[in-house]
Amino acid sequence: MEKPDIFDTITKSMKSVVSVQSEPQSNFLNGKVNLRRGSGIVVDKNSIVTNAHIIKKAEMVHIVHDSEILNGKVVNSSKIADLALIKVEETLPASKLGNSYNVRIGQTIYLLGNPFGLRGDPTVSSGIISSLKRSIRVDSNFMIDMIQTDAHLNPGNSGGPLIDVYGNVLGVTTALIPNAQGIGFSIPINTVKDYISQVFSKGMYSIPGIGIDGVTITPGMNRLYDLGSDHGVLITKVFKGSPAYEAGLSKRGWLSLLSFDEFPKFGSIISFNGRKVPGFEELLRMIRGCVVGSRVKLGLLKNGTEKDVDIKIGELY
Repeated sequence: MEKPDIFDTITKSMKSVVSVQSEPQSNFLNGKVNLRRGSGIVVDKNSIVTNAHIIKKAEMVHIVHDSEILNGKVVNSSKIADLALIKVEETLPASKLGNSYNVRIGQTIYLLGNPFGLRGDPTVSSGIISSLKRSIRVDSNFMIDMIQTDAHLNPGNSGGPLIDVYGNVLGVTTALIPNAQGIGFSIPINTVKDYISQVFSKGMYSIPGIGIDGVTITPGMNRLYDLGSDHGVLITKVFKGSPAYEAGLSKRGWLSLLSFDEFPKFGSIISFNGRKVPGFEELLRMIRGCVVGSRVKLGLLKNGTEKDVDIKIGELY
């Protein structure tokens, strides 16, 4: 395929990038006005995708496109996906959504966005795909299979597109690591397309889950805390009302959640339907490969005692 004129590609792609501004909230104690800003991608003629952390709990936002200020209604916001869908009445030029399965390490990419809410056209930074299937923790949310890039990223770029040389959107920029140079992350566009499809069809987004949080067990952790296994997931939290909670993985169940001083007494998940669980990231992939409502068998370990627990796969929103 003939390599396109990158200047023409970027110019066309810019037309589908918007600035997203949340409604201002006044802080009466210091007289300041808090205004959250980010970027967004036009995915349909009047539908825009951005990051959920930009809009928080806002129901209405301001969309800036080609110097015009539009009113946007938040249709859905998913913390677990860090994605939000916004509708406007006006018709806007839609972007080209690519296929993140075709992304390769070392591939040239471009980030488009509105860093710091600067006025005018979106800005552009370039780089390469540094790594794939990265996992990061953002607040209490553990996100898997992220795209890592070395393109320069600033506050306000969040929600903007990661594009290839043909203008195909490969991901949605979502996070950077503070004080780290050249490390940014994007949500793969195939995940974004699944999010959009679910919201359009049923008005919400969900993924299979059991309602736990945890950390990967390493040989070093096992030696230090005598966990009884050098692999698996050490459970750190069970969410009330979740399938894990109902199955007894709670304070009242077999896997007691204790204080940090009693850390070695925590329980661990070491197998999933008879398969070894290497770590938390792999466990999440196993769970998300299941059908909601199906039942699975978790191999649990605590204080040298192993036990199998039957658990129903639920939905996380």
